[in-house]
Amino acid sequence: LASAIILIWVIASTFIQGKELRDQREEFSKTNDVLAAQRFDSAFFAMIATYTDILADMSTATTSKSEKDERTSQNDKRIYKKGRDCFGTFTIRLTSIYRSKSIGQTNSTRSVLKESYEIFWDKNRDDLGHYFRFLYNFFRFVDESEFDSVSHGRLLRSQLSDKELLILFYNCLSDVGGDFQRYARKYALFDNLPGNQLLSQDHANLMHKDAWGKNDYAQYGHTNP
Repeated sequence: LASAIILIWVIASTFIQGKELRDQREEFSKTNDVLAAQRFDSAFFAMIATYTDILADMSTATTSKSEKDERTSQNDKRIYKKGRDCFGTFTIRLTSIYRSKSIGQTNSTRSVLKESYEIFWDKNRDDLGHYFRFLYNFFRFVDESEFDSVSHGRLLRSQLSDKELLILFYNCLSDVGGDFQRYARKYALFDNLPGNQLLSQDHANLMHKDAWGKNDYAQYGHTNP
């Protein structure tokens, strides 16, 4: 009888200890998951801060004629734009190049746009190169994480102004920025881009419809599958 009681006690103790170990492992795993999520969130918001700093440090200049005399260059004035305001200048530059290339052109819309963006990029890559490289790697960091990348991607998308989205749109359609399209599609980057800001309404169908999200332009006669 004593031997049976001891055996039962040993079995019960082993069972209890095994359950305690399993509970400890589960608790440890949950704690690790929480800590990993916290580390990811910390890194994410640190990168948001870095993005904000990069944007704030951007600066570009335009030349404006004096109203008194537009015939000479002596009265040219340098107008400096900083931060997000730079993208208004970039938009004006790209629009000007595209319109000049479109006059009398018989080539396809895509060919004219490609040539226009190549010219624009050559003239503005010093201002935009760092910005686009960081933004691309930021989306890559979010995409490759083990956490809810969609919600974080949308949060990152919400940081972009309309003019930023417009320049990003045309960058995605170019040879230099084509790799960005995978993130544009996954995170519907142009969900909030006003379609009437495009250089031509026909350009809407050059971008995959997934990149438009719930934007009305998602239903705009797309030729891309």
